Amino acid sequence: MLLWRNDLTEPFRNMAAEEFLLMKAEQPCVMLWRNAPAVIIGKNQDARAEVDFSFAERHGIKIVRRLTGGGAVFHDTGNINYTFVVPDGNELDFSVFTKPVIDALAELGVRITTSGRNDLVTVPDAKKCSGTARYIYNRKTSDGNIRKILLHHGTLLFSADLASLSGVLTPDRAKLASKGIQSVKSRVVNLKELLPPAYNGMTAEDFKHYLEDYFIRNGAIPHEFTPEDRMTIERLAAENTKPTHGYSGDSETENKRKAGVLTSEPSRFPCKRPKIELRKLFFLEIFSEMLIFPNWKDSSRTFLLTRKSLRTYWVRSTYPVI
Repeated sequence: MLLWRNDLTEPFRNMAAEEFLLMKAEQPCVMLWRNAPAVIIGKNQDARAEVDFSFAERHGIKIVRRLTGGGAVFHDTGNINYTFVVPDGNELDFSVFTKPVIDALAELGVRITTSGRNDLVTVPDAKKCSGTARYIYNRKTSDGNIRKILLHHGTLLFSADLASLSGVLTPDRAKLASKGIQSVKSRVVNLKELLPPAYNGMTAEDFKHYLEDYFIRNGAIPHEFTPEDRMTIERLAAENTKPTHGYSGDSETENKRKAGVLTSEPSRFPCKRPKIELRKLFFLEIFSEMLIFPNWKDSSRTFLLTRKSLRTYWVRSTYPVI
């Protein structure tokens, strides 16, 4: 197994580094990494369902979509992330990847175990310290065949800002209540709080290096990204650095969604409605195109108008969000 060293903290670049490994890895590998403050959302997730965009904007928290499914997770430099990429590993069990993490923490005197399909929780109080997800990439080979590449990644809360975590993540309150949980913050814990006194001075960066050393001691071979690799990662990051699905920038729209009026994502392009009197809007002329909306007086629903290669606008109509 290779251990890819990664000191990047820019979220889009780290997502691109994972994508790079999916495209290029020829043998099993692992990578430890950290992000600057960001919310990482699942590939099919409606971000509005679990993210407070106003909070994110005020606190400089980026919203980034990942390759894997699942819900939103909060990252900052106090959160250590691990990524396994295994060619032809699509049949491997969840436990293959959680065991080295559990064993590494046990050496520090911290007991954790698996819970459900994709979580790691502390023992005995069952507070969540890690969530995981996986993705199968169908890589085309030179002979035209398909090779299945498994990506399994997870988080490890070490010294994350739990106030920001609970402020920016807004999961369904009914879902939390059904599990007897009062809030996001009440169900998670930083691993640093569980360390024995001998490790009180350990920082998140120290913890990342400890995990890297653990994998090396157990046979992993350190590997560095070459300048050419980094250029590829930069290119992938630039291609993926686009505003996230589900960001309307409109608090009224957010409230309607929470009330069940709006259910689908408006666009991958965030924009705020022009400050014009929308009830008087009869048509919107956009250069070479003109679209006229019936029932324009009814402002009870929101419609997103887009035009190829031009700006995106919010206008009112009786249509649902598309």
